[in-house]
Amino acid sequence: MDAKIGLETGTGYFNATYALTNHVLLTAGGNAWSNRNTTARFGESGIGVFGFDEKSKFGWSTLLTTGFGYASVIDDVGIFEFPDNDGNPIQYQAQYIRTSIQPGFYIAGNAFDLGFALRASGVNWLSPDIYRDQRVQGLEIYFDPVLTLQAGTEAVKFFLETSLTIPTVRTFNHPINPVHLGLGMTFTISRRALGLPSKEKPNEQ
Repeated sequence: MDAKIGLETGTGYFNATYALTNHVLLTAGGNAWSNRNTTARFGESGIGVFGFDEKSKFGWSTLLTTGFGYASVIDDVGIFEFPDNDGNPIQYQAQYIRTSIQPGFYIAGNAFDLGFALRASGVNWLSPDIYRDQRVQGLEIYFDPVLTLQAGTEAVKFFLETSLTIPTVRTFNHPINPVHLGLGMTFTISRRALGLPSKEKPNEQ
């Protein structure tokens, strides 16, 4: 099992994956953040397929995930204020479901891993609300290219992750953070990573 915990542009998040077989895995995770103008929570789970060639150290995976989230935003950031007609900051609240498919590949070295993925997501806003005379409801589509660098031992690695959020279908005009930067640690929980002997029966001579 792999567990990943970190911070991404002010967001705390956690993700865990568990390999059911040599080619099928389960994944679950979530994130949460709160600042002077935004509060949000999100959790998701899914299933994936993967493969790894020990000789070339090349791996690949494809994940299918879905999750539920909540966001509350006050349109008043620092010196940039966007008041309504009465001079008050504009606020909206909404719930949403996000479904994503994420193919990717990586190269694993003795101490460094380099990976790239492209996540395509559909975000369905559920709770009708009004934002700048727009109805907060409907389906939006985003593409997120993700680049990840990891360094460390087999059991513990530090990671640096950067990604872009590219909106392709929008149902209403709202702020988006286009650039994401993550820092954190990845823990691998396995008998080999922990230095324990394998449970496999040795080949008899």
